[in-house]
Amino acid sequence: MLATTRGLFLRQIPYSDTASIGTIYTEQFGIQSFMLHRSRMKVKRNNLFQPLFPLDITVWRHPGRPIHQIRDARMTVALTTMPFDVIRSAQAMLIAEVLLKLLKEEEPNPALFTYLLEAVCWLDGAHTGVANFTVVLLFNLTRFFGVSPTPPDAARFRYFDLESGVFRQQPPTFHLFMDEHTTSAFRILFSTEPVAIDSLPFNNRQRTALLDGLLRYMSIHLDLSGDLKSLPILKEILA
Repeated sequence: MLATTRGLFLRQIPYSDTASIGTIYTEQFGIQSFMLHRSRMKVKRNNLFQPLFPLDITVWRHPGRPIHQIRDARMTVALTTMPFDVIRSAQAMLIAEVLLKLLKEEEPNPALFTYLLEAVCWLDGAHTGVANFTVVLLFNLTRFFGVSPTPPDAARFRYFDLESGVFRQQPPTFHLFMDEHTTSAFRILFSTEPVAIDSLPFNNRQRTALLDGLLRYMSIHLDLSGDLKSLPILKEILA
């Protein structure tokens, strides 16, 4: 069946000398795998098939099969900054890697897709606050995947319990938690809706601590097991 849909490219792995398998989060069909034949497409793979690149794709879908085929692909919007900026591209790599772990079903989620597409456009076009992007996006993903932390209801609750998802007055005895300084920064993410990324007052140490805390929280409450290969790269870039 021939179909056209928008998608966000997540990963490409080699299959043969002339083909690879690409994973794309599509607007209409959820996460899908496609055989990418270098000689059969009218596109230059290396230019389009990069983490979080937004694509308009025409595909041959084969119901019941795990891998489909791309007939044609082009950019949904022209990215002018993200492909050439190491801070933006490193964050795109990490987010793509996280999405690969979280997106399991071949079911569309229009609200999530729209949010991610708008987030990519923001990442490409923003002039300030770019380093805060991953922290805010991970925080917002907890809502889409049904594991939003409980908002703090008083300033005296100084520690965020990663396992129960609530703020506490004292450090939990048997649970993993964010320390007092990281929790103070974490509270800021609840203070504005939507979060104004460019106005967040985080320094590099706070961003790294929040990044670790959010990924640990998601690992506990979602299927985010295993190493994230791009995480050390992003930390080094943001240091």
